[in-house]
Amino acid sequence: MTAASHRLVLKDHTGVMDVQRAAVELGWDSLGLLDRDPARRVYTELAWEAENGVTVHYVEDESVDERYVTTAGGTAASRAGVLARIAGSVDVWSLDDLMFEVSAARYASGRARAVMRLGVASPLTAVEGVVVRITRATTDPDPRVRRAAVWAMACTDWPEYSDVLAFAAADRDPDIARAAAAVHGRLGEAA
Repeated sequence: MTAASHRLVLKDHTGVMDVQRAAVELGWDSLGLLDRDPARRVYTELAWEAENGVTVHYVEDESVDERYVTTAGGTAASRAGVLARIAGSVDVWSLDDLMFEVSAARYASGRARAVMRLGVASPLTAVEGVVVRITRATTDPDPRVRRAAVWAMACTDWPEYSDVLAFAAADRDPDIARAAAAVHGRLGEAA
């Protein structure tokens, strides 16, 4: 996909049927099930032709264990309009709710899930509250949370994470250190 939008992460009780129902109600034409593309971390993807050259994509991303909707094509304004209609039609996580989830999670497994979800749903440009929470997660005592922080930064591709990734590349867990170095080395390539 080119000229993509950020991702709207579906709440746990929201599924593909809800997105399909919304697409029908919004009058979008189905493009059907697209081929798997593990290189892009796409395992299941349905698409619709919306309007003004915008396509809507429902993705089940097994690598981050999330389901989300994104758009491609058209102008930034038309993609934003389509995303707003989706958010008004299906139950998705708001950025504020996701930041709260990261701050409120008491247990490591919940923190890791919340950090990863926040990374997946991050907008195309940096938001201070997101950067602060994901950066803080890189120093969490639990390696699951630190690993989630590295992958959350990979989802955003924000240059604001360059120094944080360089720090994480020295993590005491060699897998986290390797992942952070790899993400740091690719930072900015998505642009």
